[in-house]
Amino acid sequence: MSPPPIEPVAPRPPERSGSDSAGRPPTARAAAAAAAARAQPPPAVHRASLRARLAAFGGLIAMIVAVVIIVATSLGGSPPAPASIADRVAAHPRYWIVRPGQTLSSIAAREGLALGDVERLNPRLLANSLASGQRVRLP
Repeated sequence: MSPPPIEPVAPRPPERSGSDSAGRPPTARAAAAAAAARAQPPPAVHRASLRARLAAFGGLIAMIVAVVIIVATSLGGSPPAPASIADRVAAHPRYWIVRPGQTLSSIAAREGLALGDVERLNPRLLANSLASGQRVRLP
């Protein structure tokens, strides 16, 4: 038995640009898509437009970073320098009323202060001769 003969297939005729495969005229949407496909810019123009878009995006990112830095520094980026004891006392003076038997060192110890700081703020007081009711200035 021999194989059946192969019949040649007729080539399909090329499609016309103004109609679809059935010979119908194109719709408005298909015509617009075909026109857009024919109107593609050359590759060099496309690359230049891509470069311009990337440059604009980079500029936008740089502006956002600059705004964040400016806002962060204007909100008090670094803490203020610690004030000296005299500055703190001048701004918010505190006083201790001496009770019987208290000394400058016992008052300083009770408040968690250095005796030298208390003595500097009260130069006219004698450390061992405090009277009950006296006011002692504290830092």
